[in-house]
Amino acid sequence: MRKFLYSLFGFLNGCLLLHPISMVLFVNLAKHENPNPIHQGTLMIILSSFSPEMLPMALGFGLLGVVVSLIYEGQSSRLAKEKNRLRWELARGKALMDELEYRTQQLNEQKQKLLDLQRMRERTIRFLVHDFKNQLGCIKGFSEILLGRPTISDDPDIRSPLVRIHRQAKVMITGIRNLLDIARLEEKSTLRKELLSPVSILQSVATEDYAAHSEYEISITPETINCPSVFAEQDLIRRVILNLVSNAIKHQRPDVRIMLSAGPDPSDQAVVFTCRDDGEPISPDVQPHLFKAYRVGGEMAADSTGLGLAFTKAAVEAHGGRIWYDGSEQNGNSFHFTIPLERRGEMQTEKQRNVLVVEDEPDFSALLESMLRGLGFEVQSAFNAEDALTKMEAQPPDMITLDVKLPSKSGLLFYRQIKNREKWRDIPVIVISGLPAQDPEWRGFMKTFMEVDHVPAPQAYLDKPINRDDLETTIKNVLGDDSVQS
Repeated sequence: MRKFLYSLFGFLNGCLLLHPISMVLFVNLAKHENPNPIHQGTLMIILSSFSPEMLPMALGFGLLGVVVSLIYEGQSSRLAKEKNRLRWELARGKALMDELEYRTQQLNEQKQKLLDLQRMRERTIRFLVHDFKNQLGCIKGFSEILLGRPTISDDPDIRSPLVRIHRQAKVMITGIRNLLDIARLEEKSTLRKELLSPVSILQSVATEDYAAHSEYEISITPETINCPSVFAEQDLIRRVILNLVSNAIKHQRPDVRIMLSAGPDPSDQAVVFTCRDDGEPISPDVQPHLFKAYRVGGEMAADSTGLGLAFTKAAVEAHGGRIWYDGSEQNGNSFHFTIPLERRGEMQTEKQRNVLVVEDEPDFSALLESMLRGLGFEVQSAFNAEDALTKMEAQPPDMITLDVKLPSKSGLLFYRQIKNREKWRDIPVIVISGLPAQDPEWRGFMKTFMEVDHVPAPQAYLDKPINRDDLETTIKNVLGDDSVQS
């Protein structure tokens, strides 16, 4: 119906409007070309256009009007449809934006709930770990005491259960450490890197308890001797290799042979560590899940926590490396992981001799002084922040050991104060505290200092109690190998 009306309108418009107008134009043009024109008024010209003689021309203009009207109708219909489509799209887009806003609000609420649960989980883990470490440490320690008694050592009926108790306590302690370290590494905590010899690490693993069992043969390949040193956190890398060796022993036959090796990769950008055994290859169905937490191949071994390989993956990736299983071999299994080679500048060669011990506990301060003097340092002691500042004004130290909790002024505030002074800013600081490095209070302070006050992190952190070897290793890492007189 719409097209018919447009056609009718176009036909009438062509016949009754376009045709008379064109006649008027034609006559006026003819006047200029004919020297003796016949003078007719405009009204007469218009009336003559409707004479029977002009009917064919009128019909022609009518058809032309029909064509123009149909073209206009088609274009206007298309534009109307496009307008309706755009209106629908806008309405749909608004509905989607409203839905997106609603979903975003829901996700934010869920995220907040998850964060609250995460914080609750972390607090619960800290409490449980603290209790478990104490209890398991007691079980392990007393079992070692009992195993050392001659009367028990000579009685296999008593010794065998004690050996199992001791071994299971060690496994549970290792599982707790793995759980804590996985959480620490996932949070991108700073690693305590030092220069390590791959040969020394592999040798220490080969002499672990597992090597004492005669049915296991653990060897180090000769080419490892020429392997370059790496910067890494010693405890983490050693435990990565221990986990790989332990995994081979748990899941292979008693006479399995284990070969450890380390060497530069072809690009000379990393050191590749390898743990290979000649046991049964791991099932292809299990291989994709090897490094997932709480997943083990086949039935879970009695002393397996399902965290070992998950820990190795977290530890290696925290160092910027990667770990993988090589399933291409017909006989045996090979695990490989890389630690990038860091090109560091030459370590400081000037010996640092003067250390300021900032510690409010007299007995622990005396212990630190004794250890430091035994390492060749001159030592000053301060029992609070004010005393430490006075002694630093008189004689700036080459290094500071700092307790976090001090009387009158916190050790953290003292640390911020000296790092904001130009003349003391470059003095290395080793924090020695009873607060664990991952304690929320310590981490909250350091986050505020680094992000708000732009204060750099301390060079090292040691948990109390400490021993001389840990202190010596840390000082060498901070000041250089030749700073300590062994």
